[in-house]
Amino acid sequence: ICSGSSATLNASGTGTINWYSDAALTNLLSVGSSYSTGTLTTSTDFYTTQVNASSGCESTSATVSVTVNTLPTNPTGTGATICSGQTATISATNSGGTTNWYSDASATTLIGSGTSYTTPVLTQNTTYYVQEESASLCLGNIVAVNVTVNALPSAPSASSAAVCEGSDAIISATGSGAGDLVFYDN
Repeated sequence: ICSGSSATLNASGTGTINWYSDAALTNLLSVGSSYSTGTLTTSTDFYTTQVNASSGCESTSATVSVTVNTLPTNPTGTGATICSGQTATISATNSGGTTNWYSDASATTLIGSGTSYTTPVLTQNTTYYVQEESASLCLGNIVAVNVTVNALPSAPSASSAAVCEGSDAIISATGSGAGDLVFYDN
């Protein structure tokens, strides 16, 4: 199981099944064919016996081992800043597992796998979510990765100019007041 999870253990026999936390059989945890461990963070051994209903004699114990796999570390996400109408490539580092990308914070809508993800064309700020899955299928925490989308400036206004061949022309344009105006020769 993954760290922070529980396991349900099962045993079968002809008598009453007892579950213990120690090999000396001094700490009875439960009676019955199944036992739910509760949350585990380390690998743990449990011990089960069966009691003969007519004689009351208890068998030697069988060890039931629960292996607890560690969770992967949280990925480190790198967002992006783009202009409206562009795609963005965002990335995340991992600790050796599979990196999965989601469009929702609960990680139910998988949109890609790998250490990078290229978004569709965006027109507004968008948050994506990344999570690592280890080889033992344990999941790390979900990490948000943001894409900031800057609005495009308004198109400048410009007027045409007519000049005689060989004469100089002065052209002008008015922009939004932020950024540079760039002139192109077509």
